[in-house]
Amino acid sequence: MTNIGQIVWAVSGDITVREADGAGLEAGDLLVWEGGGRKFLMQVTSLEHGSATDRRTHEMLAGMRLDGGRGPTEFYESGLHDYRLAHARPLAVVGRDGRPSRPKDIPPALGAVRRAAASDLAFLPGPGRVFLRDVRSGSKAVAGESGLHMDAERIFSHHILVPATTGRGKSNLIKCMLWGLLGGDGVGALVLDAHGEYHRGLSGHPRAASKLVCYSASPAAGHLRLAVNIRSITPHHFHGPVEFREPQERMRWDLWGACRKEWIVRLFDEAGDEDVPEPQKITRTVLRQKVRTALGIRTGGTFETGDGGESTISDMVWWYGGMVWRVSFRSG
Repeated sequence: MTNIGQIVWAVSGDITVREADGAGLEAGDLLVWEGGGRKFLMQVTSLEHGSATDRRTHEMLAGMRLDGGRGPTEFYESGLHDYRLAHARPLAVVGRDGRPSRPKDIPPALGAVRRAAASDLAFLPGPGRVFLRDVRSGSKAVAGESGLHMDAERIFSHHILVPATTGRGKSNLIKCMLWGLLGGDGVGALVLDAHGEYHRGLSGHPRAASKLVCYSASPAAGHLRLAVNIRSITPHHFHGPVEFREPQERMRWDLWGACRKEWIVRLFDEAGDEDVPEPQKITRTVLRQKVRTALGIRTGGTFETGDGGESTISDMVWWYGGMVWRVSFRSG
């Protein structure tokens, strides 16, 4: 494999490589130093100019060119006198057994480096798992590499945080993960899709017709109406979203104890106010308004006060191997 640079100097977390003339390194490129039965994998983080002359001389030459090119400005061999330096961060050390480990030292000075190849990344999980994205070196995918895959059950049994600023590809990464889930079996996801972007991105999947289900409060063609019956709501569901004063807290639990699934129905039954002592009527009125506001109960809304929506939650969940996987997608 062609060497594209030499290691100049290294400190923990920063390896400086002098680029070979015309190598065309760019930020994000994956590089490898190999020796002593191990491979040192690193990634370019930044590039800068280097020169055998000082910066003030370069400033003078630049000024001469700006001033009409008076005087000789080409008095050295380009590529030997001036060059580029790449700064790289260490990623992993791959030993003789092919297993990667965290770097605990630095590669030797003046060691030759080359671009990473698919064989250098053989330790990555192969196909048959959730596909995340191509493994890229700079702006190009690593030739021959099947991409980055992860075991669905292992990653989705943990919390996953995808932090990045706007426009850095967070949504696209999640779409790739969800696309991979649709292609497999055993693991699903419930997506709260406020703008419908995930449903649109996944609707072209070959298995979308059988595995992609969309619930919406305002369903379009092919969508299911999102409706949840208030009998499915318990007092526990209000912890956090709504703040209740002590009398209101006590009253809702009293209603739950007396009526169970019918506690909200009983609360909304204004005719029942006649049986409530006068001091508690105000508490009941305020509690009724807070619950109504929290659920957004209205004609055609998500939360049903009649007989509709009683099976929605059970329809969105099934048991698989003793674990509950949420498998429906929501937009709107």
